[in-house]
Order: sequence, then C-alpha cells, then structure tokens
Amino acid sequence: MVSGGCRRVSLLARGLRNLNVDVSILAPLLSPEEAISGLAVPHPQPEPEAVTIERRPTLKDWLRAQVMLPDPDIRWCRKAAHMAIEKWPAGFDCVLTTSPPESIHVGGLILKNKWGCGWVCDFRDHWFDYPLLKEREKRFRQRIEQQFAKRILNNADQISTVSASMASEFARFTTKPVNIVENFSDAAPAKDRNFFKSESDIHVVHTGAFTLSDGNRSLSDVLGAWESASRLNKKLRFHLVGPLSVEEQLLVKESILGDRVHYHGVVSREEARQFQTNADALVIHAASGTSVVPGKYAEYQSTGLPIIAIGNGDWRKEIDQDLSEIAALAQLEKTKSAQEIPHFRSVNVAAKEMLSLIQRSRV
Repeated sequence: MVSGGCRRVSLLARGLRNLNVDVSILAPLLSPEEAISGLAVPHPQPEPEAVTIERRPTLKDWLRAQVMLPDPDIRWCRKAAHMAIEKWPAGFDCVLTTSPPESIHVGGLILKNKWGCGWVCDFRDHWFDYPLLKEREKRFRQRIEQQFAKRILNNADQISTVSASMASEFARFTTKPVNIVENFSDAAPAKDRNFFKSESDIHVVHTGAFTLSDGNRSLSDVLGAWESASRLNKKLRFHLVGPLSVEEQLLVKESILGDRVHYHGVVSREEARQFQTNADALVIHAASGTSVVPGKYAEYQSTGLPIIAIGNGDWRKEIDQDLSEIAALAQLEKTKSAQEIPHFRSVNVAAKEMLSLIQRSRV
C-alpha cells in the first residue's frame, strides 16, 4: 500500500514477483510500466505532470494540516483501506505499507485487523528527527504524533527502514527490532549514443525534485556550483529532469548558464533512467539537515558514472568525494562508451530481504 509514486514499491513488487510471490498494489495510480495487478484509488490531490501555476495554500489547506494527524493524507488512506476490503474480502497473507506519508500505516493497521494478516511497516524517511512537514516541527505536535508512532510500531509485525540513523530513531518508540532494507536499483538501461544531440559536450544530469520533495533542498546551491564550474570548463552542459516549482523554473531562466542548462520537466521513470545512463556525470543533492542519501543514489550507482555531491550535511558521509563540488565538475571529461559493470545493490537482493520480513510477519 502506497499513497503516491514510489519506485521502492514498484521495484520491490517486481523483485517479489521474481521470487514467485503474488503481489497486488493499492495506490492512487497503477503504473502502466509495471504489469502488476492492484487497485487504484484516486487521490484528491494527484501529483501534477508539470507545475505551471503555483497554487497558494488556502485556509482550508492550513486547517487540514493542523488538525489531521499525522498528515492530511489520512482520509485517503482510510478510504483506500476500506475499498481494498471491499475488493478483496478474503484478504492477503501480508500487507506492506511504506511511508511517507506516515498516515499510510493507518491503512496497514486497518487491513491487518480486518484480514488477520501479517503487516510490514516500511519507512523511507525520518518521522521526527528530520520532519518533512513544517507542522511536525512543533514540540506539542511531535508529542501527540509520537504516541501515534508508538501505536503503529507496536502493532506492526515487522519494521523496516532504509538506514541505520532511521532505525535508531524508530527504536526509541518500540522494543521490537527495526530492520534495515537499504535503497536499491534495477540495472541501468543500455546507452544510446544519439540520446543527446551535442555529442562533444559533457552532459551533467540531476533527476528528481528539490523543494517539491523537501522544502529545504536548494536548487540555488546546485545552480551556483554549476555556474562556477562552467567558467572553468566550457564543455559542461547541465540537465534538470523532474518537477520544479514555478519559483525554481524562474531561477533556471535567470541563470547565467543560459542555454547550457536545460529543464526537461516531469518524464517517465524509463526516460529518467535514460537521462541517467547517457550522462557523463550525475549530481546528487540533499538538504543539510538530513542524514539519509536520496534514494536515487542507488540508481546513480547502477550506471557506473561519476557521482558528484553538492551541498552539506551528514548524508555526504556515504559518498566518496575528495574534491570540492566545483573542482569535481570542472575536471569532468567525456565518458567513454564502454564502462565496467558497476557494483550496486540490486532489486533481487532487497526483495529477498523484504520477503524474509514478510515471512516472519506471519509467524
């Protein structure tokens, strides 16, 4: 059960199917790219294909954020769970819920109680140590939600996270073991020599969102490093793949990079992977307050290409980069067409780890 687009879920579903597990997905939209059965329950605020008009929060939005705990998605999660019960009255052997949003786990608890099945509670981000919701930064709000977290964690049969720092956080609210199923990736697609029109340029790619994913991520930091590096290496050409806010799109237009930076907007996951594999280097960025490397880092590793980290924070400890971000960019060269097979954490490895948790949840 997932409340939005999440490659962790789609890849896990693919990996579990390869292990002969019958998988169904409950989500707002079922991906046409994955031939997996399930139930699509439309979300009242679907993810936009492109951001062209900045929607200002209304008083209703503010009230929903204040009073709906743990987050405004709680209504969708309850509705989706009850629709799943109607569609599959006999239920399943196990339910897997993955957050954010944290309210997704309410749906898991409803299904566990109704079907009497196992329940694996998976967390892709911190809940309290690095809250993505501004309302959750308030102490009284955290105290209330921490009681909610204790209820969720102590009712789950198995708990998983993507990092040791997250496991330490959730261990404060339960005596149950907190497992780590680190981020992973499928194999990168084959290179296409004609993917980029300007073959002689050095193409640097960033995939994913900035403030639309985490309000503390800074496109300005990335553009600033790119602008400095471009003065030292005239062959650099930069690509932003993924949703940008209207404000961020304006930053790109006003950048001194001019036509050397390209905003491609929202693309399919397959096309995003093509951008990654055909680049000469990839850029990773996260907010300074987080200790978790973005999930796309595993995808980047699968390409075998240079990965350049931009920004500060504990998340950089997992990335081996001796040079400064500007120096690393400036010294880039055209990537050779033939690359060694990269070492990365595969879908099959993660699926086996998750299957072990699923099996233990039913004991």
